[in-house]
Amino acid sequence: MVQGVKTLMLLCMLIGCTQGFPSLGAAEDAGSKERRDTIWHVLDVTPPVCRLLNESLFCPLSCGNATWQVSYIMSDGNGSGIDYPSFITTGSGEINITLDTTKDENGYNASLYTYSGSCCLSNVEITRLCAGVVRSAQSICNRHKQPSSNRKEQSTKMDSDDDNMEEVVEGPLDEDDQPHGFCTVTYSSSDRFEGLFVHGEKNGKGKFFFFDGSTLEGFYVDDALQGQAIYTYEDGGALHGTYADGELNGPAQEFDLDGHLVFRGHYKDNIRCGMCWTYYPDGGCVVGKVNEDGEMTGNAVAYLYPDGSTALYGNFVDGELIEARLATLTMQESGRPHFTDNPESTVYCYDKSTSSCIAGHKLFPDPYESQRVYVGQSLISGAGEGLFAKTEAKANTVMAFYNGVRITHSEVDSRDWSLNGNTISFDDDTVIDVPEPFNLTENYCASLGHKANHSFSPNCKYDPFIHPRFGQIKCIRAICAIQKDEELTVAYGYDHEPSGKSGPEAPEWYTKQLQEFQQRESGKEAKETC
Repeated sequence: MVQGVKTLMLLCMLIGCTQGFPSLGAAEDAGSKERRDTIWHVLDVTPPVCRLLNESLFCPLSCGNATWQVSYIMSDGNGSGIDYPSFITTGSGEINITLDTTKDENGYNASLYTYSGSCCLSNVEITRLCAGVVRSAQSICNRHKQPSSNRKEQSTKMDSDDDNMEEVVEGPLDEDDQPHGFCTVTYSSSDRFEGLFVHGEKNGKGKFFFFDGSTLEGFYVDDALQGQAIYTYEDGGALHGTYADGELNGPAQEFDLDGHLVFRGHYKDNIRCGMCWTYYPDGGCVVGKVNEDGEMTGNAVAYLYPDGSTALYGNFVDGELIEARLATLTMQESGRPHFTDNPESTVYCYDKSTSSCIAGHKLFPDPYESQRVYVGQSLISGAGEGLFAKTEAKANTVMAFYNGVRITHSEVDSRDWSLNGNTISFDDDTVIDVPEPFNLTENYCASLGHKANHSFSPNCKYDPFIHPRFGQIKCIRAICAIQKDEELTVAYGYDHEPSGKSGPEAPEWYTKQLQEFQQRESGKEAKETC
C-alpha cells in the first residue's frame, strides 16, 4: 500500500547543488516553469497509477454559474489499494472533490476522484503527483477551444459569433432582421464586433473588441477570418498572422508593446509549427522546430547569443536548456538555420543558482563571454582586478554576465559593507552576490561580470538578461563604443541621499570617490562659467 507522497522543489538541478533523489515525473503543464521531483515511500514495489477518465465543462465567455469537471481513476496497479489521495491543489478559489470506489482496467480496486469548480476560477490547478501532470480549469477550457489567458493561444480567439449570443445590433438590417452593411454587434460576454455584414454574416473588413481589452482585426469572408490579420494583446503587444477559414495558418510575427520582435515562425490550425524563433528583449533568442504542441522542445533546438552566431545547440524543453554543446549558426540558401556544433565542446546544462549554490559547474566559462572579456589588474588605483575588452565592441553590445548566489536585501543590509563588495540588486526581493571564495577566478569563472569596477563616468551599464544556463540575471552592456583592452566600468548606483541619513549609503571607498568626483565636476562648472 502506498504510504504517501513528498514533493521536493529542486532549486538547483546539477551535481554539487542537490542530492541524487530518484525522479518519477515532472510538471508538464505549458504554463508551469517549476522543476520538481516526486519521491515515493512505498511498502510494495508498484508505484501509483493515475488515468484521466474524462473532462467536461460548460465554459462560455461569460463564466457566470458555468462549471468544469475532471475525473481520475487512481490505483497502484496490483490491488493493494491507495492509502490516501496523492493530489494537491494550488491557486485561489475552491474546488469540489468527491471520492468513490471503482475498478481499474485490470479489474483491481481503485479510487475515483472527481474535481469540479467554477469557470471563473481559471487559476486553480490540480497537480496529479503520481504522474506529474497538471490539470487546471484554464487548461481544460483551452482543450475545448475556449478563450485562454495563455499568450501563445490568445491570438486564436474566435473570429465568429458561434459561441456568442447577440444582444445589441446597431446598423442596417435586411428583410430577415439580420445585420446587413456596416454594423456594431455587442454580445452578452461584453465582446463587440464592428464591421461589414452581408445577410447576417461577416463579409469584409471587421474588428473584434474583446472584454479583456484585446482586439482582432482583419478581413472576413462568409463569416470567417481570411488572410492577414492583427491580434493586439491587452498589454499592447501584437501578433501579425495569416488566417484561413478563421484559424491561424501560415507565417506569423509577434511584437511586444515597444514594437520589438518576440516571435517569428508559422502556425497550423492555431498551433505553432515548423521552424520558429523566440526572441528575448536582451538580444538572445531560442530557435528550433517546435513539437506537436507548438513548444520549443526537442534535441535539435538552440539558444542563440546576442551576437547572432554563438549558440548552445542540443536538448531543450519548452525553450529551456536541458543540455547542449557549443555551436555556430550559419544560414542555408533556403534561409533555414543550420548549426555546426563542436563534438569536443563542454556539455552545458541548466544551472540556476540558489541562496547557497552559485553554480553546479563553477569552472565552465561562458563561451560568449570568453570571446569578449578577460580579467586583469585594474587601472583604477586600489581596485585590484578589473574586467577588460578582448576586442572592439559597438555600443549596446553585451560584454559579460553577472551570476551569483541569490540572497535578500535584508541579508545584505544586516551585514558589514566588507562582505558586500560583489553584490548587485536584481529586483525588489533579490540581490545577486559573488561571495568569497568565488570572487577568485580559480574558484569560479562561469561568469565574470562581478569583476567590472565602479566609475562615475562608466562605459557600461547593468541590464537584465535571460541566460540559458543561469536563468534571469544581469549582464554588463556597453553604453558606448569600446576599444580593445579598454577597462569596462559600471556605475554601482549606491543611494547618495538615503532618507534619514546625512551621507550616501555606501562603503567608505565609494564615499571618498564620490566627493572627489563632485569636486572635479564643480571645478569644471566654475571654468565654464568664467
